[in-house]
Amino acid sequence: YHDPLMSPESPESPAKPRRLSALAVTSLVLVLIAWCPVVGLLGPLLGLVAVILILINPAVKGLPLAIAGIVIGLGLQVALWVGIGRIFEEALERPREFIVAVQDRDWTAVRATSAGDAAAASEEAMIAFADALDARYGRFTEWEPVPPPPGTQPDPATGMYPFSFLVRTADGSEATIAFEMMIVDEATGSILWRPASVTVTGTDGSVVAFPPPPPTTTPEA
Repeated sequence: YHDPLMSPESPESPAKPRRLSALAVTSLVLVLIAWCPVVGLLGPLLGLVAVILILINPAVKGLPLAIAGIVIGLGLQVALWVGIGRIFEEALERPREFIVAVQDRDWTAVRATSAGDAAAASEEAMIAFADALDARYGRFTEWEPVPPPPGTQPDPATGMYPFSFLVRTADGSEATIAFEMMIVDEATGSILWRPASVTVTGTDGSVVAFPPPPPTTTPEA
């Protein structure tokens, strides 16, 4: 007896169940758990490969999963890189905000944009620093970040991180501003990234420091 339903020529023959694309599933899982930029890009790439394989192989299903992996993965990567860019912009802006506050002689803003010894300095010390900057340089019009040497780490004793800029004034004078940035507030554990000390070094070797170093005492004979 020959069952026509089982004939390969019959259009009504039971179709084999379609298998789910492993690549599509992997793509979606990766984009949902991987925030590392390199690993996170694997999700959309695998999703694209899965879409191609599903379209050319009717026995494989999972097209919505693959498309979701591509769309969500690319969206997360864009959001990640935008966030990194904003963090980098803020890292560059905070030291500049401090110097601008000093030259504006806004002592409340000076304390708000600094930390440690800089924030605790007296108003007289802030005025002296502002006077020294105005007399030697005037306003800084150009700021160029100076990359720290490879492998630079926060000072293990103080937790400070060195961060420098090459600056220029309207008349072309140049100087290097070296900040010691306080990364974390030890009392609260919150991220600060604010200058605790500043050293401005001119091309002639002149140095303006804030807060000023403590006076040296000569021991009595």
